[in-house]
Amino acid sequence: MLRCNLAILLSERNLKITKVAKDTGISRTTLTSLSSNSSKGIQLDTMNTLCHYLSITPDKLFSFIPLDIDFEVSYLNDCLVDDIEKNIDILFDITLKIHTNSLKPIIFDLNGNIFFYKTITHRKYILRTIDKNVSKIDNNYTEISMIGDIEILLDLPSFSDEEITIKNNEIKEIFKKIPTPFLNDFSRKLENEIIINFENYNERILNKANNNYNFDNNSNYDFDDDLPKINCKIIYGFL
Repeated sequence: MLRCNLAILLSERNLKITKVAKDTGISRTTLTSLSSNSSKGIQLDTMNTLCHYLSITPDKLFSFIPLDIDFEVSYLNDCLVDDIEKNIDILFDITLKIHTNSLKPIIFDLNGNIFFYKTITHRKYILRTIDKNVSKIDNNYTEISMIGDIEILLDLPSFSDEEITIKNNEIKEIFKKIPTPFLNDFSRKLENEIIINFENYNERILNKANNNYNFDNNSNYDFDDDLPKINCKIIYGFL
């Protein structure tokens, strides 16, 4: 895994992205993506400018560990509606594909348990179209429940099988050796993937409310379609 240390370097120097963008001519978008480690690459000119500006060498701008982790989330999207309506824990599987110096990746399974989620009562006001350029929020509204904050427990399979026990111990050792910034990057990617599933759930709930609302045929009404922001936190039960 390769990560950019720009956020740390700016924090150490009490620098804000706005100032760096103004001083260097590098766009805020580029600096933000580098700082959040969401960038897919960096131009040599940009790297050169940052190294001069921060008085560092390229090896200070980036950190590397000989490890890559790919993941796939299974069964989450399919079970959301039923499990939330039944008010039970939401269980799903995560398959990890870990690439090290060896040619063949190591494949592990993790059990995911969304053991806490906060339901938000979302008040949906109605937008009344006055003409093609003006919309007015009416006093009419309907209330629907959507998902807000969620917490996820990731743990290892608990089967009493010797082969699984060996693999569990192996993945424990691998994760313990991952530096905190890299583990945080992985957690954010996984959290974002899970958030997408819950955003899809909230959108389905909103569409259902839209379809169930009886509109006056002689008026031009529609829902204000703002969806709540979802926050996600991962807890590793095996660390």
